Amino acid sequence: MISFTVKGLKIGMSFSFFAVIALLVSFEGTSYVLLGLIACILHELGHISAMCLYGVSPKEIVFYGAGIKIVPNYNKLLPLRKEIIILLAGSISNFQIFGALYFFSRGDFHAQLFAAINLIIGIFNLIPFKYFDGGRVLELVLSESSAKNPYFIRRTISMVMIMLLLALVVIMAVNGTVNPSFYFSIGYIVFSELML
Repeated sequence: MISFTVKGLKIGMSFSFFAVIALLVSFEGTSYVLLGLIACILHELGHISAMCLYGVSPKEIVFYGAGIKIVPNYNKLLPLRKEIIILLAGSISNFQIFGALYFFSRGDFHAQLFAAINLIIGIFNLIPFKYFDGGRVLELVLSESSAKNPYFIRRTISMVMIMLLLALVVIMAVNGTVNPSFYFSIGYIVFSELML
């Protein structure tokens, strides 16, 4: 892990981050990966903006194989509503970028591609898996609910989502859509949800 500090903010870059970037570049090419990385950074900036709105600063940002992780510098616990807003802010920023580019840059292939990448990243992060923003929102909501068995509810939702993702992979394969990076991503997501 490479790490350094900028004005009290620790930034870490795992070797798995560079390995995944290299793998994706070999499948997709540099321009697609660069646009995806920019969209991911904009997603995280959405989280950071919401954190700053509520007086929470990031303590650490870690780039690793599965994405980018922000560790907040909490002095106190935030109310549930604010926690959820912070978690949803990344996807909201992706959706705002998608909307602006999609509606105001018609005919520009690169802008439309970047819009689509932002939409995909925004949606993916809302999937209710434990390492995604959607999963963390689900955990918060279930922890505050009066559900008798929150673990069972969360696990059931997780299994339904895994089946839907696998059905999507099968549909794409049957239709002849070959996208190794997509298949790799889905495989990693499902493995992480089931095993880690």
